[in-house]
Amino acid sequence: MSAPYRLAYLVSQYPAISHTFILREVLGLRARGFAINVASVNPPDRPPEKLTADERREAEATWYLKPQGAAGALKALCLTALRRPSALVGGLWFALRLGGTDAKKLGYQFAYWVEAIMLGDWMRREGLSHLHVHFATPASMVGLIAGKVFPIGFSFTVHGPDEFYDAPGYRLAEKIAGADFVVCISHYARSQLMKLSPVTHWNKFEVCRLGVDPSRFALRESRSAGSVFELLCVGRLGVCRTMDLLGSGFLESRIFRGHWRGSHQRFASITRPRCAPPPPWRLYWCVTLGFYVKPVTLPPTRASASD
Repeated sequence: MSAPYRLAYLVSQYPAISHTFILREVLGLRARGFAINVASVNPPDRPPEKLTADERREAEATWYLKPQGAAGALKALCLTALRRPSALVGGLWFALRLGGTDAKKLGYQFAYWVEAIMLGDWMRREGLSHLHVHFATPASMVGLIAGKVFPIGFSFTVHGPDEFYDAPGYRLAEKIAGADFVVCISHYARSQLMKLSPVTHWNKFEVCRLGVDPSRFALRESRSAGSVFELLCVGRLGVCRTMDLLGSGFLESRIFRGHWRGSHQRFASITRPRCAPPPPWRLYWCVTLGFYVKPVTLPPTRASASD
């Protein structure tokens, strides 16, 4: 039997509530015979006792970058300077060029270069030759720089829409050029990347949609008319998620109960309905604040009959 194909995954924070789909992706690839080693820039978003069993196992096996501290960074830089001095300097020059003349951006790019060296040294120790990153955010910049210093492959997944609003700021064109392939979660995402790249790079784009496991979330027979309809919405309550529209849609309909889980400062605006549905109704909101899920009951804005 041939050895499993080995991959490194870099995530900004793993495990995390908002990155559950990445955990499922990693577990799914392992079930299909891939050997996945995960690196995370930051520790998990919750203490161990708040993690699920799968998350605890992943946290124990994950290599965390920032906890390595200055000592870990210095060690990686020294080892790389001995093994790949020219590539080390070339990677620094590449990173700083992307920062332009902005002092703040130059500082960030220097930090990304240091993290890239730490990541590449970890991959060398683990015998990993390809890196995949989710999101076209700073983590993918770290991966791009690492690919300039170390003999590794680099790919990333583009979700959108934030990076499409500021493609130059996210350095999407440079990341596309430096990637071996790019995963797009929709044809729309692919079309946005095609606008930013020459035709010679279009063969890099692969569409792979995100979704739920239908065996775990199978359709159930609808309830009888007049019964309470419950909806659970789990997600990051950001502007790009348009939760304001979704929330107001619930309140303007005859949906009586909704359950929300997510994390974002926009929770307050979402829980201020423009109108309320006819009684009886009750709407439950669950918002994740830090490590804890706090239930919030939204009082009716008009007289309502009891359930």
